[in-house]
Amino acid sequence: MPVEILTASQRAEWERVPEEIDEASLAAFFTFADDELERIAVHRDIHGRFAIAVAVGALRWLGFVPAALHELPEPAAALVAGQLDIALSSIAPARLNAERHARADHIAQAIAISAFRPCRAEDLDALRTWLADRALGHDGPLALLRSAVDRLRRYRLVRPGLTVLERIVAAARSDGEQEIHRGVATLLTPELEQALDRLLVVVPGATCAPIKQLAQETRSVGRIGESIARLELLRTLQAEQWDLTAIPANRRRMLAQYVRHATSQAIGRRDAVFRHPALLSFCAEAAARITDEIVDLFDDGIGIQHAKARGALVKLKLAVADSANASVVLLGELLEILLDPQIPDPHVRQAVWQRATPEELQLALDLAAEIKRPLEDNHVEQLGERYNAARQFAPGVLATLRLRANPDGEQLLAAVDVLRDLNRRAARKVPDDAPVAFVPRSWRPYVHPPEGGIDRHHWELCLLSELRGALRAGEIWVQGSRRYTDPERFLISRADWPSARPGVLHELDLPSAADERVGLLLERTAQHREVLDRDLEASDADVMIGEHGNLMVKRLRAEPREPDVDELAKEIANQLPVIDLPDLLIEVDRWTGFTRQLTHAGGSTPRRCDHERHLFAALIAQGCNLGSGRMARASDLSPAQVGWTSEWYLRHETLEAATARIVDHQSTIALAQRMGAGERSSSDGKRRRVSPDSQQARALPRYFGRERGLTHYAFISDQHTHSPRA
Repeated sequence: MPVEILTASQRAEWERVPEEIDEASLAAFFTFADDELERIAVHRDIHGRFAIAVAVGALRWLGFVPAALHELPEPAAALVAGQLDIALSSIAPARLNAERHARADHIAQAIAISAFRPCRAEDLDALRTWLADRALGHDGPLALLRSAVDRLRRYRLVRPGLTVLERIVAAARSDGEQEIHRGVATLLTPELEQALDRLLVVVPGATCAPIKQLAQETRSVGRIGESIARLELLRTLQAEQWDLTAIPANRRRMLAQYVRHATSQAIGRRDAVFRHPALLSFCAEAAARITDEIVDLFDDGIGIQHAKARGALVKLKLAVADSANASVVLLGELLEILLDPQIPDPHVRQAVWQRATPEELQLALDLAAEIKRPLEDNHVEQLGERYNAARQFAPGVLATLRLRANPDGEQLLAAVDVLRDLNRRAARKVPDDAPVAFVPRSWRPYVHPPEGGIDRHHWELCLLSELRGALRAGEIWVQGSRRYTDPERFLISRADWPSARPGVLHELDLPSAADERVGLLLERTAQHREVLDRDLEASDADVMIGEHGNLMVKRLRAEPREPDVDELAKEIANQLPVIDLPDLLIEVDRWTGFTRQLTHAGGSTPRRCDHERHLFAALIAQGCNLGSGRMARASDLSPAQVGWTSEWYLRHETLEAATARIVDHQSTIALAQRMGAGERSSSDGKRRRVSPDSQQARALPRYFGRERGLTHYAFISDQHTHSPRA
């Protein structure tokens, strides 16, 4: 494993004094007690006293004494000089960098005054053990190096040389990998290891290795068989049954991301201690992801059939519109004759025949029978014509998914088992005792035709439609799925509920009996209803009752704003500086360090000196929907490098962690704290069109037609922090 973690530019940055210092650090690290000032004052030379004092503050602040003490930020230098009663202008920067023996003496005195001590061998061994434990969850070398430095400073240990720390981090990462490999050793039989390694081999005639095929995503219902084949391949490895709890969840995600992005050749060159746990993590993640993908495609497929059936119904109604109008005109004229009191009853038929001959009336009757629609007019009849299209994907999905039911979905799951049996036997007739309790009222005339029995087409299509809704509602869940898993797993288990119930009732301040709670809610409802009735009568309510008894919300009235508030808003706006978006990102990163959360998917350390430029360009490209190419051309950067940075660094988990860092920082700002405690939020969702290549994109015909999109939820707290979810 390579020992070098820092690039030359990073090493220089880690060894020098930072250019800026915040007020909290300034007060905490460069303010000295009286006894400390007395010990510093023993030195006669003002440059020596100043150098020792700066070294004491640097140890507390950075954990080591930089070579270039004259680079100390001006506020810190001024604070130190003021406490030593030294004019800062009398300090010559060149004299602060003393000779080697004098510098060693200054550092020794600073260590004694600051209560730090040099690292011993046992300290470094303890640091390695601690880092190895940290590496189980996240083995990013740069992150581990920062953690090591923070720990040493916290325990008042002088930071050793960076080379020593790099070796310790490398050893800790190796220890972490060994520990993870030992945790999954019981799974890694020789047969499984060979099967995992075969996933990296490109078989003759294939365009890529099987591991890369597992990383692909199916985007159309017509190719759902490819997803089913990939899931079956993982099931031959028993990926859904693996117990990977020995690998921390965050590490599993990192390993899976590495396998997804790295080439099969690069994965194959890694040591087996790393390679096999990484492949296990990826295959387990892929099994859950592909299961979700199959359910999503099934949902889309059924939705598409319903949409096409509705379209067919609309076309039918348009096609018969002229004929229906002619029939209505004829019916109106005949009804006028029938209701005309001037025509005696014996002469009614004769009057009708004068308007239309018996032949014309028979043609009108035949046409009425042809265009007649049920009283509950819907697209179920047209959906029956989509049976063959649904059969193209539904049997394979039902045979592949391992469906389970909650109590509300048991009857529906029983019907699914009957349909699976019919598919397996290639039977065409639905048994008379097949479950039909799931059939809604609007479907019953089609499922139970007048001639008796059960209509196979409509029974099966109704079952598939209800299954789609049950999967969405959680009445039916899928074993091995992440998105369509059992909803009850997020609740207190039935076995634990009796013991947990008293504590929950006390915490939520709820009565022990449901009747008491229901009575209280009814009382509150009655009070609110009385207030609403009075407001409705006085037309003061924000809602109103429509013509058909529907509740309608009025347009919300804007709160009037005082003229002084407008003037203040303009004054504040005029005082805000106009800055470019990249400068804003850089400034916010300086406050929060959010880019530290944007780590490489494989844990690698960036070695390009212009990495941060490409990272900020990738952030702007993604945030402003510019695309890597346009952003690179606008900023005179390499499009390939911007795209690579976006692919490897801007992932869901890294962006979420970076956003959390910014939100956490905002919560510490006094103005945000005056707005609220950050414990309440307002949420809203929007649907947006996105690129078909997006992994989260889904077909939403109702909103985007044939294009793809995603649902984007946003949560805005009372401190005005913004947390998006997709």
